[in-house]
Amino acid sequence: LNISMIIIVTQGTNGMKKYAQALNSQQCYSLLHSYPLYIIMDDVYDDCQLHKDKFFRRHCTIVRFMKGNINPNDWLLVMDADIAVINPNMLVL
Repeated sequence: LNISMIIIVTQGTNGMKKYAQALNSQQCYSLLHSYPLYIIMDDVYDDCQLHKDKFFRRHCTIVRFMKGNINPNDWLLVMDADIAVINPNMLVL
């Protein structure tokens, strides 16, 4: 199975700095298990910026990203920026 990880960060927040420790743990985990990790700002797609609700913007961004970057049979693990990896030995599947 091809598994990738994605984190959507809200533009205009200091999420990258605020959650640096959690993001670092996710980066280490993705490298350890060869899972590509994508950290994307929620304003990267113009049509997603139209949505006022940040959660809907996140969903829109994920869908747009998947359409252009993920094959139909691949898996995508969506993570929040504030989630730290506790046990790096556990696999996604």
